[in-house]
Amino acid sequence: MNVEHAEEYLGAIYRLRASASTPLPLPRLQEYLNYTLISVHEMVRKLESQALASYEPYHGVRLTDAGEQIAASLVRRHRIWERFLADKLAIPTADTHAIAGQLEHAAPDLVTERLAALLGEPEFCPHGSTIPPKSA
Repeated sequence: MNVEHAEEYLGAIYRLRASASTPLPLPRLQEYLNYTLISVHEMVRKLESQALASYEPYHGVRLTDAGEQIAASLVRRHRIWERFLADKLAIPTADTHAIAGQLEHAAPDLVTERLAALLGEPEFCPHGSTIPPKSA
């Protein structure tokens, strides 16, 4: 399983869900990612086989504790990169999401946490979304 592709799914589930306890319907995930429903179902099953998600037919997908940790870390990296790009490099906010989407997979946690410190431990990305706290 491609790690970057799996992270894309975990991050999408994390962002789109109504709450951690409410399953995210697969059509909603399919619409967001713009993949076929079959592809989404296959990847959700792969995530389930890795104990990163649980799938309930006709209801949707939830993150397991392990999936939650990976997704929160990914979203944290993404939003800190967005903040850095907007605040320190003056990249237009409209462009930060796509660039951060590439950088979030390349930078290790050490770099993310140094960026967070440099930025004064921001709580929100440039789009107003909460930056998840650093995991223990």
